[in-house]
Formats: sequence, C-alpha cells, structure tokens
Amino acid sequence: MAVNIGWVWKATDTLTLTTGNLIGFYGINYGDPIKIGEFNKSTRIRKSVNEDVEIGSTTPFYNYAYISDQEASINGMTPTRLSSSNPQAGHSLMVQLIDTGNMWAFKVLQVRVFAFSGSDMTVPAAGVEIYMFEVGQNTWHRLYGSSNPSYLTTRMTPGTRHVWEIGLSIRPLQVVDKTCTIRLEADIQ
Repeated sequence: MAVNIGWVWKATDTLTLTTGNLIGFYGINYGDPIKIGEFNKSTRIRKSVNEDVEIGSTTPFYNYAYISDQEASINGMTPTRLSSSNPQAGHSLMVQLIDTGNMWAFKVLQVRVFAFSGSDMTVPAAGVEIYMFEVGQNTWHRLYGSSNPSYLTTRMTPGTRHVWEIGLSIRPLQVVDKTCTIRLEADIQ
C-alpha cells in the first residue's frame, strides 16, 4: 500500500507552491481589487495570508478570465474558445498527484475539485464565483462545495506521477477580502 501519495501545486516545473502560499486574483496589477461583477485581470502567487508579498514576480503562468462556458480571455486578449489545443499546455497551474518515493505506479480513477470557505466543505465559498477549466478540455466548470464537485480527467495508465493543468477565474459578488479553499480529492488504484 502506498503511503507517500500527495498533491503538489506548481506554477512552473521550478516553482512549487508550498504550504501557506496563496493563488491571488487581482485587477490589472498585483494588489489591485477586482471590481464587483467583473473577473480577475491578473493571477499571481502570494507568499501567505499574513505576508502580502508576490512570489515569482514574472508571472510564470497565464491569467485566465471567464467569458462564457466555452470562452476565456487569456492575459487580457480577445476572448478565445477553449479547445483541445487552446490554451497551450505549459502556461497554467499544474496540479500533480505523486508518489514521493517514486516507487508505486497507480491509476487515478476520479479527481473531484470543489471550493469552500470556513469549516464546512459542503458549503461553497460565499460572495464569490470561482470557475475552473482543465487544459485540453473545452468548458469551464463553476466550483461549488463538496456536495457538487467538478471532475478532472481520469488517468488509467499507471504512473508514479499524474499531472493536470488548470485555469482558474473568479468574480466577486460583494465587497470582501476573500480567502477560499480549493480542494482536490482522488480515488486511486
């Protein structure tokens, strides 16, 4: 039985997000608020809740803004249709499920993704809409609490590491400095 399997979030192959780091969504510049009813204009990595310091100031990944269920604005450009080739891989947040001992090849039958605030994982984050798409797929999914998760692609070929690239976008619905948790759960074999 594998005991060393865990999630790793990466902005690039060299920039791993550690415990306490936050993915921040802003207006045009780091720290700028997003207007109510509008979507993020930039996505950055923030050091922690207590330290408002940007990590990797040359943003290593694209900013995605939700336009419609099948369209995104990538880095502020004209809306583009999501497809199997757009956006290109290598510019999005990478989520990895790995065996840190690199010894056990496993399959990933199901990956559930949801967002919540507070202690009850079944309750979606309040005051904000959060959207996610998987690179290679053609639609956004709104993230709710654990009772209504979104799913990432299954991985039926055994491996010691499985990687998904995702794009995230948020829209505040009220004036609030919001911290939400995005949680991933997987069934492995």
